[in-house]
Amino acid sequence: MNFKKPTTQERERAKVRRAESRKRLLERIAAEAHLSSFLFVGSADGSLTDAEFTFITTIFPSWDGSHRVTKDVVARKMRAYMLSCSPALTERRRLRSQLLRLASCDGAPSSLEMEALREIDGFLQLSQDAKNGGRRRWDTQRKDKLGGEAKTKARQRAKDAVAPPPVHWSYEYLGCSESDSDETIKRCYRQLAVRLHPDKHAARVKTPEDAEPHMRAFQKLQSAYAEVWKLRGKVAGKS
Repeated sequence: MNFKKPTTQERERAKVRRAESRKRLLERIAAEAHLSSFLFVGSADGSLTDAEFTFITTIFPSWDGSHRVTKDVVARKMRAYMLSCSPALTERRRLRSQLLRLASCDGAPSSLEMEALREIDGFLQLSQDAKNGGRRRWDTQRKDKLGGEAKTKARQRAKDAVAPPPVHWSYEYLGCSESDSDETIKRCYRQLAVRLHPDKHAARVKTPEDAEPHMRAFQKLQSAYAEVWKLRGKVAGKS
């Protein structure tokens, strides 16, 4: 039986298809690992609060609110993520930072949430230096260069430094800052409204109970939008 030898173009197309297939696989593995870690940390102290639910649905719009994970499931998905995707240190730091924001979105993180974060740190292979962004190593090198007088001035500047004021939850929920213009606020609201509107998830809703989480998320968005304009002393986004 004679086999036709593939041409150069056919080999290149096959190579591109394999690369795209692998890219989709890695994206799916990363998405599953990230969602599992968010659910693991958010539900560590019992169940997800409304603030935690809306935070997760903002990042994962396709999540229907019914998926739950256990420690074994998280461990399996995180191991697959680390082995298959080999995420860079910056990517792992970014994921850890988002998880900390999730644990803090409804107040100070509980002891159970901090324990869940430490579990995720182990999966992500983040040392204390890595979590601090190498701050400890940077401080050591800087102190070696400073003389006695410079050290005193540095300590005084650190004491005099004023922490920036906290961002109001409504701005943080919309993904904006207080310095953004009205048009930026409106644009962010419209983008989130398209993603969180209950009609967007109507195809996956089977019962009225299934639609309730999406309704809560959209109502939270409306409350955040109204609160932003209230803080700006305006009504319904009017300049």
